[in-house]
Amino acid sequence: MDVISQTRDVKRFLVEFKSLMSSGGLYDAKPSQMNESLLDLKLNRMGRNSIIYDLTFEDYCEGPINDRDKPGSLWIFGKEVNSTLIYIKIKIVQSEGEKGALCLSFHRANEKMNFPLAGK
Repeated sequence: MDVISQTRDVKRFLVEFKSLMSSGGLYDAKPSQMNESLLDLKLNRMGRNSIIYDLTFEDYCEGPINDRDKPGSLWIFGKEVNSTLIYIKIKIVQSEGEKGALCLSFHRANEKMNFPLAGK
């Protein structure tokens, strides 16, 4: 996929994801793990939500990736906050005709992350 198409797809995903976040909130796939990650990063949920809401196509790392466990596609982003690179995995979920914004991972990056659209 060329950079223009990839950028367009990432922007389209982020617009829909942020709209769902604004209207219905952000759900956590594993709330107890999320609490541990937020404590480690010295953030609360509002801080986390703000970071996710501020994601741009330049923060994009990978996706869409077919979710092996549940229907839908995973998207991976990275964001530097207070000199810490954060790994963010999110997706749009659908249940009984309703869509929602879901955060599956939000923690310190365990390895170097690639940002193919940064500076494009």
